[in-house]
Amino acid sequence: MKLALALPPSLLFGALTFGASCLGCSNASDAEASTPPTLEPPELLRASLRRLTAGEYARAASELLSLPVRPFLELPLDTTFLGFSANAEAVVDALFASRLHDVAQRLAKQAVEAHLSELLPCATAATPACAASFVDTFVSRAFRRSLSAEERIRYQAVFAAGQNEGDFRSGVELVLTALLESPSFIYLTELGEEPSSETIELSQYEVAAQLGFTLTGGPPDLELLQAAERGELGMVGRQEHAARLLGQYETRFQFRRFVAEWLGLSGETGAKSLDLFPEFLGLRSAMLEETASFVDAVMIQENGSMRALLAGGFGLVPPALEPFYGVTAGPDGRAELAGVGRVGLLQQANFLSRFAHVAETAPVLRGVFVLRRLLCRTLPSAAELGIEITFPEPDPSRTTRQRYSAHSSDPRCAACHEAIDGVGFSFENFDAIGRLRTRDAGQPIDTRGSIGLESGHVDFDGSAELAQLLAEAPEVERCMQRQLLRFASGRSEAGAEHAFAALAASLGDGTGASIIDLMLGLVESELFVRRRRE
Repeated sequence: MKLALALPPSLLFGALTFGASCLGCSNASDAEASTPPTLEPPELLRASLRRLTAGEYARAASELLSLPVRPFLELPLDTTFLGFSANAEAVVDALFASRLHDVAQRLAKQAVEAHLSELLPCATAATPACAASFVDTFVSRAFRRSLSAEERIRYQAVFAAGQNEGDFRSGVELVLTALLESPSFIYLTELGEEPSSETIELSQYEVAAQLGFTLTGGPPDLELLQAAERGELGMVGRQEHAARLLGQYETRFQFRRFVAEWLGLSGETGAKSLDLFPEFLGLRSAMLEETASFVDAVMIQENGSMRALLAGGFGLVPPALEPFYGVTAGPDGRAELAGVGRVGLLQQANFLSRFAHVAETAPVLRGVFVLRRLLCRTLPSAAELGIEITFPEPDPSRTTRQRYSAHSSDPRCAACHEAIDGVGFSFENFDAIGRLRTRDAGQPIDTRGSIGLESGHVDFDGSAELAQLLAEAPEVERCMQRQLLRFASGRSEAGAEHAFAALAASLGDGTGASIIDLMLGLVESELFVRRRRE
């Protein structure tokens, strides 16, 4: 199986491998023998109705209408949850509903005007049978499940109302508009089919939708919906479809989205002083391209290895970045970077320029990022401690480290900043746009740092050594597992995260489960198909 990603042939030579998960099982009996243990309600996620993110809505609308759709440019920004766009608490407020209605009307009109005959070949005949077929096909596709008799009657009435006001095309347009703003289209449900005292078993169609949106960022395809209709999405069926979906071209964007949201690389980039960094605007697209290509390569060649992301020692360096990094990439774009102090995502210019100020580096931002996003540590904000943030005054005679070290003299700041600064200062050999430097304020740069890990307090010199330590740290792996479950579910619940960590311990080859292993392990588990009632 191969992912058809836009990478050089040498990087596509190896097919995506799936670690040591159950996808290697040869038959149902082998797979069932490794069925995860039954989970109790406290270990299950609570049932919810999750509104699609703007990006998920765009994918679903695009596939329904066979149009390129970018309504997330018009919908309100997603309210993120711990950095992730999937948010089980997101609501449809008045602003969202108003924008959604405008988007739905525009897309429906565009679809009818652009290619009605392709969407609905029988439309030229405009017969009652064609209208009935349209309702059955499009409503069930939009809702990602079969229709009830009541729903069929309701949408036939919507079609008739539109046709009475205009013509057959008007009926089609009104139905499409209604579908694009229907709760059944914009929400992922976890209602189940049968009432239960404590737990909910997701319906087959709900499982199909979870598979589609979790693994590809879009709705279930026809094969998944047909499997749901036949009741084939037990553990073995989920394994097979997960393997198929992970081999699709679109899946790379979902993998990129997880990495970007986990590591704070999504959204708008920070501004920079063009007086100090005039080359930044010209390099920005190359920085984004490097990260995207690198994440794709890790997914394909490294099975989504967290260790490769943090300390792989290579990059897919665009030509524009070669002189900036001081390297020459091979014909396939690959360059070995360890020799120039760059070993993974944390030393890429994309990350370093985001976690920096307009005119200078930001050791606090970089340190806080590592502690919160990679180690899942809770750090109180300055506001929570009643501290007013004051940035150190510019001083051309003092390095950034010397100026920022002063805040640790305040007893209220010292406790947190001992940990933050021990990490953040290790990045000081990179400037505000991620360029290597050896001197600051005319003085040699000090990148020595320290970090407290489960193995003890560790000293290191530079962020490359830090990245190597983090890549091997069990607590970083556990934090990534929690982040993945939050990304997939839009929730953070201690019981479910503990259960997922126990599941993750059984995956991989003894050197730590990869992100792909974890995604597949989640799909196979009861965490994916069962919920607890409130």
